[in-house]
Amino acid sequence: MSYASYRLPAHQLAELLNQAGFTITAQLVQEPDEKRNWKFASFLAHKPTTEEPA
Repeated sequence: MSYASYRLPAHQLAELLNQAGFTITAQLVQEPDEKRNWKFASFLAHKPTTEEPA
């Protein structure tokens, strides 16, 4: 199995989600620490349906 992994800045990923029509419900950004030398971000996003406003 192979896969690609990218480290994008959180603000850039959030912008890409918005451009793709997703609504970001929650965002968690963890700062670097002794185990990790980079920021780690998690997003909860969904694409609005036709029944709900954007």
